[in-house]
Amino acid sequence: MQCLTYSQLHVLIILLTSSTIIHHAWLMRVTGLVTIGYFYVNFQDHKKQGMRGLLSSLLAQLCTQSEPFLDILSMLHAKHNDGVEQPSEDALAMCLREMLEYPEQAPVFIVVDALDECPDSPSPGSPPGVTTPHQLVLKIVKWLMELKLQNLHFCLTSRPKFDILQVLDPLEPVSMRLHDQKGQIDDITQYVKSVVFSDVKMREWPKETKNWSLMLLCDLHAWITTPYFRHI
Repeated sequence: MQCLTYSQLHVLIILLTSSTIIHHAWLMRVTGLVTIGYFYVNFQDHKKQGMRGLLSSLLAQLCTQSEPFLDILSMLHAKHNDGVEQPSEDALAMCLREMLEYPEQAPVFIVVDALDECPDSPSPGSPPGVTTPHQLVLKIVKWLMELKLQNLHFCLTSRPKFDILQVLDPLEPVSMRLHDQKGQIDDITQYVKSVVFSDVKMREWPKETKNWSLMLLCDLHAWITTPYFRHI
């Protein structure tokens, strides 16, 4: 009998959660009433796990939704020899701040999905004491929150890691456990069914084996991911 491995199930659930968030974020964006910046911390792509990836992604997305934001990013581009030179992470952060502080803009929602997936260990070969990608991303998220801009809102998903809770809990966010939500459970069940019944080998399994696998996979999602949604 074939079963999904731990890592396969983990990817399955993370992708499902992400697709749901993207869908709702996009519906809000197309109305033109809000500006959305979405960043998924992809544990399979190191370029999408750190502070530079987060800042670059948000800047690129926000500038496509606002002409003033595009002008601000263009100035950063010009200051760095029209893109020949790479801006520092501090320069990227200050550019983002300038966008967010621009007056008379629509509310901005920054969505960071799977915040806990940032690596919490230095890259191989790094000298001792180097700040990890996880610490850097958490630092920039905290810095943005502490700007306390009235038109800036955050939607974060993460497992309840201690250092993340230390940053977020004092801000008294609206929180919910995603795996307790009926919509989340129904979506996961539907996706698992589609995998089991569309796979060539799985389709040949006896009915009892299919039912047992579905029950096991749908029950496991709670303790594998334990995701939280936080709105600030």
